[in-house]
This record gives sequence, C-alpha cells and structure tokens, in this order.
Amino acid sequence: MTKEEIIKLDTEVVSVETFEKIFASDCIIGFQKVGQSGLKDNCDWYILTLIDGEEVNLYCKRI
Repeated sequence: MTKEEIIKLDTEVVSVETFEKIFASDCIIGFQKVGQSGLKDNCDWYILTLIDGEEVNLYCKRI
C-alpha cells in the first residue's frame, strides 16, 4: 500500500485484511497501539508513523 493510500485512511475504520496490507507497506516505520477507541465502537486505535514522520490514526474492528 502506498503512503498516499494510507494517509487517505486517516481516522477510518479498516478491516483486518486492509490493516495487514498497511503493515506490509515499506512506508510504515513505527506504530503504537493506543488501546480501545472511545470514538469508534468495538475498535482498537493505532497511531502509525510514516517514513516522513507523519502520523496516521487508524481504527481496526476488534475480533
């Protein structure tokens, strides 16, 4: 997945499959699992750090 595609997903809830594609990308240099989201029901919240230092908030449905 490209950096631009990942940035477009900022604050979105993504599927587990999309989540795995994002983490397979060379654009991600770090991430933090913040925990259960208070804004998105039944989702975990992650903050991804991209190669240029930009951060993306991402939510994934809890399994």
